[in-house]
Amino acid sequence: MVVWIGIVSGRYCCIFNYAAHFRNNSNYKFLIPNSTRMIQRKQSIWLFIAALMGAGVFYFGLYQYHVTENGVDTVKMLRVNDHFPSFLNALVITLLPLVTIFMYGNRKRQSAMAFVNVLGLCSFIPMVLSRVNTLDKMVPPPTNGSYWIGAVLPVIALVFTILAIFNIRRDEKLVKSMDRLR
Repeated sequence: MVVWIGIVSGRYCCIFNYAAHFRNNSNYKFLIPNSTRMIQRKQSIWLFIAALMGAGVFYFGLYQYHVTENGVDTVKMLRVNDHFPSFLNALVITLLPLVTIFMYGNRKRQSAMAFVNVLGLCSFIPMVLSRVNTLDKMVPPPTNGSYWIGAVLPVIALVFTILAIFNIRRDEKLVKSMDRLR
């Protein structure tokens, strides 16, 4: 625990490190854990961005199409909230990276959870494509349509989750190499 005190012309003027004092004093040992772990790693940033992309699926539509009903052309949007399995899968691909960030103490479990998120993303993308293909069977069929931002966000989340897995493995290799040096 580092406490920063005072700012003089944009610079910190005093830095006190109370962690050493608390570790040596038996009355305060409960305040400072024995091992210090950092959440501020690259994989945490990648996983947070992947979670943001997953949350964006709820906000943005997946597919926009035009339907002519009674001579009136209406624009409709295919959303995640309209289909329960898509909604559950989108919920998983949004919450799983956030849960994975806080598993920093066990990197193998963190890597496994990130891999489960990759599987969820890989199942969500075909689900969206199959929902778009079933629109042709509607009565009346859509005249023209286009994919929206919500259809691209899972692909971007997939890239960031894979980046997080690579960084988790890199950290694991670093820890193993440091253990060999001891």
